[in-house]
Amino acid sequence: MMDHPSIKKFTNSILLLFILIGTNTVFSQMPIAEQADRLQQYLGFWVSSIDHTTDSVASIPLIKMNNYPTIDHTAMSVDVFQKEGDIYNHTLTELIGYDTKTDSIFALGKSALGDMFLGKGEFTSKTDWIMKDRDFTGKETMTVTFDFKNQTDV
Repeated sequence: MMDHPSIKKFTNSILLLFILIGTNTVFSQMPIAEQADRLQQYLGFWVSSIDHTTDSVASIPLIKMNNYPTIDHTAMSVDVFQKEGDIYNHTLTELIGYDTKTDSIFALGKSALGDMFLGKGEFTSKTDWIMKDRDFTGKETMTVTFDFKNQTDV
C-alpha cells in the first residue's frame, strides 16, 4: 500500500480540528445560572482579618459584618460595624438581592454619614463576586470584589 503524505496531513488536520472543537466546549466559560444561590455564601457573620496580608483574625477584630437572609433567601440585610475605641459603631447598612429580570445582584446602601449608593454586580465564577457602586448622581464610587476562598474565608 502506498503512503500518501497529503492524505496523512489532511487526516491529521481534521483530527486536530475535532480535538480543538471538543476542548473548546469543555474549557469555554459558561454563564453562572445560580446568581441567587451564590449570593447565599455571603450570609452569616464576618469579621476582618488582622491585616490584608493574612487571613488570621485578631482577638478583637476592627470590622464586624452581619448578613441576614430575607425574602425567601434571595436577598439579605447587611450591617457593618467598625471598632472605635471600646465600642463598635454602625457604619453601613445594605439590602442586597437578586433581580430575576436582569439576572444580576443589586445593593442599596447607606453609610453612617448619610451617603446612599446603588450597587450592581454578579458572580463571575463559583468564588468571585464583583459589585460596582454608584452614588445617586450616577458617579461610580467604587468597585468591590470578593474572592471566596472557602465557606469561612473571603
